[in-house]
Amino acid sequence: MGSKAVVLALGLDELRATGFREFAESLAEHLARRHLGRVTVETYLRVAGHFARWLDRRGDVASVRSVHAFLSGHLPRCQCAGRVTHSRIIARAALGHLVVVLRRAGHFAEPQVPRTPVDVEIDRFDAYMDDVCGLAASTRRRRRFDVRRLLEAVFREGPVDSQWLRADQVREFVASHGDRCSPGTLGVIAGSVRSYLRFLRLEERGPEGLEGAVPRAACWRLSTVPVHLDDDQVRRLLASFDKSSRRGRRDRAMALCMVVLGLRAAEVAALRVHDVDWRAGVLRIPPTKTHRGRALRTTARVARRPGAPSCGPPVAASQQATRARDSC
Repeated sequence: MGSKAVVLALGLDELRATGFREFAESLAEHLARRHLGRVTVETYLRVAGHFARWLDRRGDVASVRSVHAFLSGHLPRCQCAGRVTHSRIIARAALGHLVVVLRRAGHFAEPQVPRTPVDVEIDRFDAYMDDVCGLAASTRRRRRFDVRRLLEAVFREGPVDSQWLRADQVREFVASHGDRCSPGTLGVIAGSVRSYLRFLRLEERGPEGLEGAVPRAACWRLSTVPVHLDDDQVRRLLASFDKSSRRGRRDRAMALCMVVLGLRAAEVAALRVHDVDWRAGVLRIPPTKTHRGRALRTTARVARRPGAPSCGPPVAASQQATRARDSC
């Protein structure tokens, strides 16, 4: 949606009349960058204004507690005047965007949770993964989660002294997930533990040779290869979309990007209008966890499938429909 349409949205005027007036423009621009529809942006702004008026009446501030009280306590019994959204799902999504803006401005009261020795150790490990290893945020998040569980299982709430970490504790922690995790997930957990043990070795804080105690998950050759759709299933999948609607054309273009170009779901979701070179017929893939982007021709067809469709025209039709909608 264009910035002019955001500024003129009716919900923005309501938000300007509340205690959040100084964040109204920032929230509108934040929602605009999310490429949301005009009605959705206006609804989210109205919810933010409703929440701000409720806080003003209570003399309260925005916090995790007040957001929960608004969604669970006020909204189901709300009798406020004006156009009010009573859907908790919509209100939760709207307040999620508002919280992002308020946190960025330092106006969201964070809960004061006492830090534990495990928290301090996890912060040191995260700095190592970010500064030394250069890992993606999603990888670091997963490894923090696994290593936190290991440290909490070994040291409980006491001080974290890695010199007392034993091989049998490491083996027991990884093996305890064998019954409820797939081999792939078990390998991810083992990789997180190995990464932490390498970090300890780098800082000379852990016992020697502890990495060899991490068991490896049994993974048979070709057992993790996903089952692919055959030609008939692909044709039926592409035929199931409603090409008469904008949403159907968009969904079909997304499916073609995955079927024809082999894109990941996250790569398709990250595509924007400026990633398409219309004249050259090239689709630029934004950088992902590898920090490297790619450029693919949208006129390509699937290898070994001579009758497969090209994804170029559907992508163009979907993006042009999005441009037309956003210009309204």
